[in-house]
Amino acid sequence: MHLATRQNVETVAEFLAGFSEGAYGISVHPTSQIPAAEGVIDTGNLYL
Repeated sequence: MHLATRQNVETVAEFLAGFSEGAYGISVHPTSQIPAAEGVIDTGNLYL
């Protein structure tokens, strides 16, 4: 386990897109989740 950094943005964006589909049935492209991924990473509270 390690603290997520900006190097992990694509991985986090893919996770967020997959979560949206799995939890809510809403299909979104991972690139649309990059701003949200950056925001979550910037909190310093996300570990992978």
